[in-house]
Amino acid sequence: MTAHAPSPHPSRKADRTVVLRFAFGHVDWRGLVVRRRPTSAEIARAWRSVLAQRRGLQWGVGDLYNLFADGFADVAEVSDVLDLAEISLATAQRYGHTCRRFVRCDDAASDLWPFRRRDLSFSHHSAVAGLIGKSEAATALAVSLLDRALADRTMSAEDLEDAVKAFRASGSDAAGAASAERAASEGSPAARLERLHGEASRVLDGLPSDYRQEREIVRSALGLLASAWESARNREAGGAPIQIPLAVSQEVDA
Repeated sequence: MTAHAPSPHPSRKADRTVVLRFAFGHVDWRGLVVRRRPTSAEIARAWRSVLAQRRGLQWGVGDLYNLFADGFADVAEVSDVLDLAEISLATAQRYGHTCRRFVRCDDAASDLWPFRRRDLSFSHHSAVAGLIGKSEAATALAVSLLDRALADRTMSAEDLEDAVKAFRASGSDAAGAASAERAASEGSPAARLERLHGEASRVLDGLPSDYRQEREIVRSALGLLASAWESARNREAGGAPIQIPLAVSQEVDA
């Protein structure tokens, strides 16, 4: 029997598996393939598609885990799938917890009002999931916080987590809900600095091109704000503030 040499590209077909297609290319398991130079609008649309895909996967993993927990699959099958997807059991359980508390509903007028908001991240939902079903006030607050996040797109999942902490610290009653709403509006120091950085960026984009001196000043301010934002995030994560260069500190003092 004549031996045949193995194909030099045994996984060529698998390599071509496309996850997402764009006007300028696609994403496969190895990453982005660019066929032509994209426009900024095309990049923005592609970015939104990637984020939507990520959110869908998180909801999907949680829903699948809940099917397993409800007895629709055995442990060995689910463990194999999680290993293949490189998702830990703890992560799947966490996703499942959020999925149980927010129903998939395409009708916003449904009586099932803790429903999944398409335009909010899974993390936003996860931040308030622990409130759902605890009490009428807690559930109402969770929904209110998500509605607020929809109206204010600068509100992060961390802002909602701060609001939930304020609610629990205040006794989880009507007064606690008011405290939580204030916490969500204000956000953490890092969140407030992030919003300030975003506002300054929009100011820079709106300045005429002949305002060169003003544009340079705003660029310098953006650099300082970015440093302050990063330093605040470090503090909130339990770390130390960053060290701002002496020259920058002197300019700020002046």
